[in-house]
Amino acid sequence: MEEKKLYKGVITANAKGFGFCKFEDESIEDAFIAPPNMNGAFNSDVVMVELFPSQQRDNLEGKVVEILQRGNRIVVGSYSPYRNFGYVIVDDKKFYKDVFIPPNKSMDANRGDKVVVELVTYGDEKTNPSGKIIEVIGNIDKKGNDILAIIRKYELYEEFPKDVLKSANAIGEDVKEKDKLNRRDLRNEVMFTIDGEDAKDFDDAVSIKKTEKGYYLGVHIADVGNYVKRGSTLDKEAYLRGTSVYLPDRVLPMLPVNLSNGICSLKPKVDRLTLSVLMQLDENANVIDYEICESVINSNERLTYKEVYACLMGDEELCKKYSILLESFHLMAELHEKLEKARQDRGALDFDLPEAYIIIDQRGKTKDIVPRERNVAHKLIESFMILANEVVAKHYNDLHTPFMYRVHEVPEEQKMVDFMQFISAFNIRPAMNPSHVKPKDLQSIIKATKDQEYAKTINEVLLRSLQKARYSTECLGHFGLASTYYCHFTSPIRRYPDLVIHRIIKDSLNNRINQEDLEELKEFVADSALRSSEREKLAERCEREVCSYKKAEYMQNFIGQEFDASITGVSQYGIFVGLENTVEGFVSVDDMPDDEYTFNEKRYCLQGRKRKYMIGEPVRVKLKSVNLPERKVDFVLV
Repeated sequence: MEEKKLYKGVITANAKGFGFCKFEDESIEDAFIAPPNMNGAFNSDVVMVELFPSQQRDNLEGKVVEILQRGNRIVVGSYSPYRNFGYVIVDDKKFYKDVFIPPNKSMDANRGDKVVVELVTYGDEKTNPSGKIIEVIGNIDKKGNDILAIIRKYELYEEFPKDVLKSANAIGEDVKEKDKLNRRDLRNEVMFTIDGEDAKDFDDAVSIKKTEKGYYLGVHIADVGNYVKRGSTLDKEAYLRGTSVYLPDRVLPMLPVNLSNGICSLKPKVDRLTLSVLMQLDENANVIDYEICESVINSNERLTYKEVYACLMGDEELCKKYSILLESFHLMAELHEKLEKARQDRGALDFDLPEAYIIIDQRGKTKDIVPRERNVAHKLIESFMILANEVVAKHYNDLHTPFMYRVHEVPEEQKMVDFMQFISAFNIRPAMNPSHVKPKDLQSIIKATKDQEYAKTINEVLLRSLQKARYSTECLGHFGLASTYYCHFTSPIRRYPDLVIHRIIKDSLNNRINQEDLEELKEFVADSALRSSEREKLAERCEREVCSYKKAEYMQNFIGQEFDASITGVSQYGIFVGLENTVEGFVSVDDMPDDEYTFNEKRYCLQGRKRKYMIGEPVRVKLKSVNLPERKVDFVLV
């Protein structure tokens, strides 16, 4: 008997019990898995699937034969007691079965409480999964519990284990004199930090001087590696977390607050340990010389982006207050312009998509949604951080030292073919080879369409067509920045890769990298790169879901009201629309003018007999309903 061929993939489940399998072999199209063929698989499970031709669908069908790895260890949902046991209705509808809670496993949760459940069994065709409650979040209407329920879904935590806090507390608040020895003393240099108004962890300071050759720029980054030693309790926790997670009402930090906001934060007028990249640039902003060193600094001021921008715009009061720094501000703005032009000339992509800033009131509810401000002060700091990252990456690539790079690979050919087909609907036909696409090719499309009503849509579709940036031990370049060498060095308080790089730099500067340690270091860096990439994606999913929830919460206040919107997507079932405040929703064909609609996949439009609806087109909509648990916002066309 011939052995059946099986294929490995990951399940995406639906609330109705069916699913789709995305295969490890990307040449195989996604397969539909009917409910009887799921065989106990849930969303995100890694499975082995048997494939067969579909009798009723265009795509392949499959049957789950083996579950290799479960995608859900815990779930979050609402508790319902029944006699001496209970069950939990899971918030994530892709986990399509309720979870049975045996007697004495409820932690005395009350009816309707949000709870965190550790799964014990996953059930089968006849029985539901079972589990035990490991945390009672409480009433969903209590301040902050709505976001906490989402945080727990991703197994993220604000609190640190006691041994980690003990290690952090033992470090103290002040820099020890012995730690200042054998460092470049930059305490007399004029320098400062520039951050958001609510920031407390200042991990980068900048200094600048005009020279005969051009500019002398210093980027000074908190020396977190001096306090968080590799293999220590603090390091192991930072490795597990991978990154800080930023949410509208809280931050889930990578390091304990007394480190991130304390001795590692570059507060003004106190000594702090740093790693500095000191760069000599010519008049055209080319780096002609540089030095990477351990240093000690004493920042003059803690500034906000708003203050620096106001000074550059000539605000009399602030110019007087920061008179000693004004020359530095204007030099920085001048150098930034040249650096930005150089990046643009080599093809760097700037999508300039609006980012939402969600304002939370005292009750924990969404008060307002406004575009996040991004002025020249933000951009100049971004320019200097990019430059420092490039210089560090090139330096260690040239040394052939085991290193962690931030890579953004060339887009996949098929994605570019699809994108070119998409923009052809707008009569845009660039002279671009999808198999050898260059940053300049895509930059020209962004520039050519920037004043069109569909510009935002084209930018979003293009962004989705690019590869996802990740961490790697190979220097593969950064396509979006058009950089040959790139890494993440400038944020060791909130990103683990930066901390890994800092340790490599410190060991290299102090000749601590021995030949016999190289293989072990290579293995550690490779493992950290993979882990950090995974944690970054998890954090992004959590941040995205929280924002979707808080946006839907905000829109509950406007049911029945009309809005100007633009079409951001189309499908056979209706159109997706986006408001100016970045809220997105859906208009079902049932709520569109009576017509017979056909979805034109190639032209990306919904074609009726009377009119058609295309991506980028402005429309007037009325808010019909909001489904908060499912983060759904539904509109009707006016």
